[in-house]
Amino acid sequence: MDFNKIISYYDKLESTRKRLEMINILAELFSECMQEKNRSDFRKIIYLTQGRLVSEIDDFPTFGIAEKMVIQAISKFTGISESSIKELINKKGDVGEALEEILKKRERKKQTYSLDTFVSSKKTKKTLEINHLYAELEKISKAKGDGSQDQKINLLTGIFRLCSPQSAKYIVKIILSDLRMGVADKTIMDSLSLAATGSKDNRPIIEHAYNIHPDLGYIAEMLINEGLERIKKMSIQVGTPIRMMLASRIQYTEIQKKLGGGDFIAEYKYDGERVQVHKKGKKIILFSRALKDITHQYPDVVESVITQVKADNAIFEGEIVAMDPFYEKMLPFQVVSTRRRKYSIEKMKKEVPVCLFCFDLLYKDGEPLLDFPLIQRREYLESLIIPGDVIQCSNKKIIHNTQEMVDYFKEARAKGAEGIMNKAIGPDSVYKSGNRGFLWIKLKGLEGGKMVDTIDVVIIGGSWGKGRRKGLLSPFFGAVYNDDTEKFEFLTRIGSGFTDDDLEQFTDRLKKIELNKPPKNVVCSDKPDVWFKPEIVIEIMGDELTISTKSDVGASLEDPRGLSLRFPVFQRIREDKDIYQITTTQEILEFYEIQKSQES
Repeated sequence: MDFNKIISYYDKLESTRKRLEMINILAELFSECMQEKNRSDFRKIIYLTQGRLVSEIDDFPTFGIAEKMVIQAISKFTGISESSIKELINKKGDVGEALEEILKKRERKKQTYSLDTFVSSKKTKKTLEINHLYAELEKISKAKGDGSQDQKINLLTGIFRLCSPQSAKYIVKIILSDLRMGVADKTIMDSLSLAATGSKDNRPIIEHAYNIHPDLGYIAEMLINEGLERIKKMSIQVGTPIRMMLASRIQYTEIQKKLGGGDFIAEYKYDGERVQVHKKGKKIILFSRALKDITHQYPDVVESVITQVKADNAIFEGEIVAMDPFYEKMLPFQVVSTRRRKYSIEKMKKEVPVCLFCFDLLYKDGEPLLDFPLIQRREYLESLIIPGDVIQCSNKKIIHNTQEMVDYFKEARAKGAEGIMNKAIGPDSVYKSGNRGFLWIKLKGLEGGKMVDTIDVVIIGGSWGKGRRKGLLSPFFGAVYNDDTEKFEFLTRIGSGFTDDDLEQFTDRLKKIELNKPPKNVVCSDKPDVWFKPEIVIEIMGDELTISTKSDVGASLEDPRGLSLRFPVFQRIREDKDIYQITTTQEILEFYEIQKSQES
């Protein structure tokens, strides 16, 4: 399929913020794709619509091209000086939009430049097939060593020659990893359901398949080629990560009632790195919370899984925690995060010993266990694990009442855990992959009307510092995620808790994802100096939630005031969390209700 044709739909998407309009635009695009004789491009079109080149479980290709090299390619292709191009970029605030304007003027003047003088002046319709685009982008990503810069510039100008002005803009966004169009995965799934089955009502079937096989392009291709019945039959595969189940937070006095009113299980909530372990014989893969392969970071865990897990094939989850072997105590997350280095792994293994505390079993020797009650999954897990220094089952206890839970929470905190995770154990206590419900409820503490729990936000903007912080970004604008609207809503400014080194590192990282206008999937009534692509997740702590005219969390047409966090303090960066796994608007509203009830 011609990439230039797809771009007309992307332009329509850019012109609206209304979710229903987005669904209809995408459904129209997908319907057109389904009419193509060759449907092999459909998977790639899904990825592009997600703002990616590959699925989220694959590594995003790195092109090794910065803005400077793109400017050189534009100059070579158009004959316009680099200084003039930079001037236009500063005016437009975006490289892609600057290129689009240059090429539109070029078309209007019917004037040829540079290399095009050797091409026939006869006007022909430009086509850029998706397969050809991907092949050229792959060549760019593989170009290494001496002469690779010139090679990349030549490949890029070759792509420009086949582009319309609009599609050239999107090519640059792809190259600079800035393709995101504010379209959430749930919107894409609604559109897929509408285009392929005639109704959005079948989205839950598509979403379930996506949760156990997080490759929307693969699922979309299967849907249009083999139909909805085939999607219903999709099952877990060892080696393909499953989207992890998430927990909610409510007032601790309401936890037992929310979990069914009877007994429930409480487990230590460890301050480590959550992993999903896939074992196929002696082949072990460790997936992070963001579904990335991090096996190389923990060779000691891999060795222990091979020798201490009594199953040929299994998928289970746990938390990897840094340990102090001398004092036999758990160390905080900041310590285990040092194992993320690509080099000196063996050295780090000795300096930072770890233990994998396992808490759930999802698959065992050909039998998927997602729909089994938690008690049964836990029994199977405990029969599977031979406990040792590097791998053991998480600490757990059957809880009968709220006071028991509070006592267990205090015990967990005293042992170095973050808190406890409370889990339902009834017949419906299934593992809901990719979902945040009330079958799991975490307790990290909330007392006296003050926040003693942390909040995860994504940075969406920042202001330039003054005085000693001149030239550095501070404060940062943090947002939470609204599950209903699929938007990031501004919560608070964060300026405390950062060292000078932190601010320098954040400033350097954020400059690379700077935007000239707020992203479509961001709602922010406040006005930062600079906007950023929602990408960097941080953990913050604050005093209490307050009503604010500048916050957008919980705001409505009836009451435009939102909820903000008073005296927020930066705690740590959360490299392990995806932007859709941060604290939700719904959780903030719940926190506020808890706070009000405790104040009264």
